[in-house]
Amino acid sequence: SELRRGGEFQQLLSALRFLGVLRKSGSIDQFRLDFVVQARNYDQMGDFVDLSQRVNADGVHFLRIRNWGNQSSEEFRELDICSAKHPDHANFLRFMMDPRLAQRNVDLGNLTSFRRLAEANAIEV
Repeated sequence: SELRRGGEFQQLLSALRFLGVLRKSGSIDQFRLDFVVQARNYDQMGDFVDLSQRVNADGVHFLRIRNWGNQSSEEFRELDICSAKHPDHANFLRFMMDPRLAQRNVDLGNLTSFRRLAEANAIEV
């Protein structure tokens, strides 16, 4: 509700479960959940992987937040947890080591380099 103003999580969850039923029955060919990573939600990435499994999604695709011009440069800097200049960046790297993010059905997309960086520095969860 914080990130999607006016959104109702229980309604979304119901819709995701319905899509999962369609996927399981073969009515749809693919069911993937996408997650845009930012300062307000990076700590929920592992839980999102769990959610994808509960709703029978094929997998998860994580994406780094980008500024599409819908926020000021200052607002974007506050949200861009992937920036080494962000005050919580080190904590983000710890979350990147969550074992759930290494599952076969998880696509880290443009966050892959951050997982490698965390691994190279032996950052622990």
